[in-house]
Amino acid sequence: MSNLNDFMTGVDRLASFGWIKPGLKASLDESLATLAPSDFDAASKAWIQESVAHPNSLQPVLCAITAINARAAQQA
Repeated sequence: MSNLNDFMTGVDRLASFGWIKPGLKASLDESLATLAPSDFDAASKAWIQESVAHPNSLQPVLCAITAINARAAQQA
């Protein structure tokens, strides 16, 4: 997924400002370790695209993290 690197750059930036707590970042990292980009569902992809389109907005990033973590839980 082409936007994944941009998404993670945004997540790292927001985490460095303290807007994303370390525990949430760690759960995202764990989920991404278990999912291949082809495993993302439509919600995950849509929120990743939305967060890349609006890099200064926290809501799409949090929604993307939630969707990715939920998808990883479904795959487990």
